[in-house]
Amino acid sequence: MKIALAIAAAALAFSPIGVAHATPGQCINTPWGGYCDGQPDNNGIFNHCEGALGFSNCFYVRAVPTDVDPRGWVPLT
Repeated sequence: MKIALAIAAAALAFSPIGVAHATPGQCINTPWGGYCDGQPDNNGIFNHCEGALGFSNCFYVRAVPTDVDPRGWVPLT
């Protein structure tokens, strides 16, 4: 069992898992609410809609990478 766990840990450590930056085109909807992103324009802006209990709020946003501070685009180090 210890050998299997060691092999699994080594395989996970060397797997090519990348950083997931913010990307549009994701949707999660339930009967009680959710969110949905439209496809991006040429300049990277996309439509984002959030809903809850039959109400919705849609607005335009730009993709913000997860390695920067969106308040001032300062890299997080």
